[in-house]
Amino acid sequence: MRNSAIVFFLLVFSFFSCNNIDIKEKKPQWVIVIHGGAGTILKANMNAEMETAYKEKLSEALEIGSKILEEGGSSIDAVTEAIICLENSPLFNA
Repeated sequence: MRNSAIVFFLLVFSFFSCNNIDIKEKKPQWVIVIHGGAGTILKANMNAEMETAYKEKLSEALEIGSKILEEGGSSIDAVTEAIICLENSPLFNA
């Protein structure tokens, strides 16, 4: 019985402690990660123009997803739009 009372007290204490945190004061933090695919592109077969094109498209996908999150959009929307960006490029496939 005593253990139950201690557990109950801890639960009540943690509930009130958590409710005192003003989440609105903290800026939401997020990270967006993309993956360009599972294919093999050998560095020996890559020239500077090709490498630049791949990096630019990957950066574009990151920017699209990041903008959605920065504006308060959902993570699902950010991921969807980043994927669409890569899927619409002839450099990437799925």
